[in-house]
Amino acid sequence: MKFLTYFLGGVRIIIGGTLVLLPNLALLAWLPGFQADDEIAVVLAQHMGIRDLVLGLGIVYCLRNQKSQWQMWLLGAMICDLTDVLLSVLRPDIFAPDGNPGSYIAGAILLSLQGWVLYQARGYQIKQ
Repeated sequence: MKFLTYFLGGVRIIIGGTLVLLPNLALLAWLPGFQADDEIAVVLAQHMGIRDLVLGLGIVYCLRNQKSQWQMWLLGAMICDLTDVLLSVLRPDIFAPDGNPGSYIAGAILLSLQGWVLYQARGYQIKQ
């Protein structure tokens, strides 16, 4: 279970870093109708990237230093993913205009994995 938690934190770091450093590339993959000159979308993507980067670093840092706060970082990441999925459901015209369910599937997988890890932990630290 510790490996899965590291994996979830690492994926979040990679996604966050990509959104911060290469927002145009990430937006082209995420939003099919994205225009490269849309500065608002780029700034919002970088904002989400910073959020994901900080959450991922928090998860990994707490795990490496055997701190119990990793659960709160993972819960925060789960809440962020839930709001992302809800936004995608409420605005499919923006996030899935071609009917591609990729963001819904990715969100469901991430929410399921994070929820499973938190359920399995039930207030205990992940053992070495």
